[in-house]
Amino acid sequence: MKKPDFKTFLDSNSAEFFEYLNHASLEDRDDLRMKELSGKQKEIYEKYPKVREMLEYDNLHSLTNEECAALIEILHRKDERADVEMMNVYYKGCADAIGYLRKLKMLKEAEG
Repeated sequence: MKKPDFKTFLDSNSAEFFEYLNHASLEDRDDLRMKELSGKQKEIYEKYPKVREMLEYDNLHSLTNEECAALIEILHRKDERADVEMMNVYYKGCADAIGYLRKLKMLKEAEG
């Protein structure tokens, strides 16, 4: 008797799954909220270059109170961007699921 194989979805399909996430988040660049968040982040980085160096290049710096506030704002913006990306991926996944169910004729089409 063959032992059951308990591989998770990610164990079996991690490359394809991460490729899908990459593809699904490409459209986020055109999202109005994402553009707004990116623009504000760019403004902060231009005004406070030490903050950018800390986050993007792992360079250590002593920060002023203003720079600390800017760092906190950048981290909040990054969280918001991640939330927007995940919501978009979720909705795209739901749309894909509906498409698959229709293809398998497991979902009744709306009437009228």
